[in-house]
Amino acid sequence: MQQDLLLALQLYKMLIASHPNSQEAGYSQTQIQNIVNAVVPKEEQLDAQMDLVLGHLKHNKPPDTGSIPVASLD
Repeated sequence: MQQDLLLALQLYKMLIASHPNSQEAGYSQTQIQNIVNAVVPKEEQLDAQMDLVLGHLKHNKPPDTGSIPVASLD
């Protein structure tokens, strides 16, 4: 089963790279998210997402948030 998931992830990634704006790419992104949800615990997903956002915010100009105040997460 692990080999099947690894192969599926590789194929979905290749499809997204070769046809990024197609319906199939959207389907592939959904399937990748389904695999993530089935394999990775929710808390670990949240931790990874927080790390990703914080990394972007610390190294890039933050997106325009309008008048919404943003508290420091440090």
